[in-house]
Amino acid sequence: TRIIEAFWELIENNSIFELSVGEVTRAAQCNRGTFYYYFHDFDELVAIAGNGFDASFLPAADKQRWLDEVRRYAAALAC
Repeated sequence: TRIIEAFWELIENNSIFELSVGEVTRAAQCNRGTFYYYFHDFDELVAIAGNGFDASFLPAADKQRWLDEVRRYAAALAC
């Protein structure tokens, strides 16, 4: 979807911690209602986007950065 594509475009230059639903919806050119129609919250977007993510094409440094970022995000959610 446009929302997941926008998420991936934004994550290239931003930390997950820096992103918000508003930024993703602006980049996807949709409104928050559309976002919440497809996703319960931002955490669900991260989980769904991550499930479909094939990191095999990334250079090792980028792959490791993404994995580290997701681990930090998951740890923050667990608190």
